[in-house]
Amino acid sequence: MARSIIPASYMGSAHYESYYFKQPQTANNAYQAHHEHFDGSGYPYGLHGDDISVAARILSVAESYDSVVSARPHRGALSPEEALQMARGSAGTRFDPEIAELFATTTLSH
Repeated sequence: MARSIIPASYMGSAHYESYYFKQPQTANNAYQAHHEHFDGSGYPYGLHGDDISVAARILSVAESYDSVVSARPHRGALSPEEALQMARGSAGTRFDPEIAELFATTTLSH
């Protein structure tokens, strides 16, 4: 059975409903805010915590994981296990702790 990386606490909430069903620009909004950090140290808006959409918080973890497991001209790729450790290590600062843990757990199970 596939697990959702959307935390159960968001399902059915007004926050979840507004970002996933009522905003036609959800993907665009997530893209624009995916460099925001959970602790407020990201950019471009300086958002933090729940001020960052759930979609942007999910995209942030996923994009970071994809980036570090892919080799670049200036560095080699990390292993999936190293990348997931990095995501867990950044929980609470760069990433939403609940989403980072769900992402790591779900990714490891596949």
